[in-house]
Amino acid sequence: MKNPFDISRMTGSAYEQKLKDAPAVLLPLASQEILGSHGPLGADMIVSNHVTPLIAQQTQCLYAPCIPYGDTLELEGWAGTVHVESRLLEAYCEAVARAFLERDKAAALVFIAYHSLNLKAVDALCRRLKLEGHTVFAVDWWRAASQCGKKLLKDQQSGTGHGAELTTSVLMALENGLIAQPLPAGEQPLDGLSRTLAYQFGAGHAYQAYGCFREYCTTGAWGDLSGATKDKGALIIQETVDLIAETIQSFLSHT
Repeated sequence: MKNPFDISRMTGSAYEQKLKDAPAVLLPLASQEILGSHGPLGADMIVSNHVTPLIAQQTQCLYAPCIPYGDTLELEGWAGTVHVESRLLEAYCEAVARAFLERDKAAALVFIAYHSLNLKAVDALCRRLKLEGHTVFAVDWWRAASQCGKKLLKDQQSGTGHGAELTTSVLMALENGLIAQPLPAGEQPLDGLSRTLAYQFGAGHAYQAYGCFREYCTTGAWGDLSGATKDKGALIIQETVDLIAETIQSFLSHT
């Protein structure tokens, strides 16, 4: 078997046997959305297809097929972008989660979001599942990648932005042929981005502003792309996979 942790390639009986020893099932979530003038619409799915098997290998978790569409409300209006309302995505994820957790008796379920906005639906679902006694965990791939890769970026101001140096480097390392060449010079983010970020709810913040990507940029991406490279992307991927795998193992060991 090409990947012994890929549920979609197993027979039913093989899956039941492997699930008995698996610490968790990984459920990846992606999206189809604009990524500037240079990036593929299915960037999140592409990253998931390459990265999830690596995380599974390190954690010995099984992994399910990636859910390809997600909550892209703030990116609506660009051709090729597909938006699934958060409430519908939550219901979809709940049906999948309950199949693994209740019918199949998986020890735990780990959502890996390769599109950060999908975590709005995941958060609401996981709160309920936890209260019902299930072990659940959620991972934001791009936030972890930004944590690992920011130190490597030439564009320290906007390099972790949408379709910017970090994202482009990761995609170049995985499937360079899908990145349109030559890379665009990159655009400065519009004023709407700084206004929204100035009131971003989170640790140490008491307020939440809301915006959309039309207020942030004109092409669906921003930032200086001149520092994007395959080698840089490979380093970011390896560090991020290691960090996520270590964190998942740490969480599961304490449950």
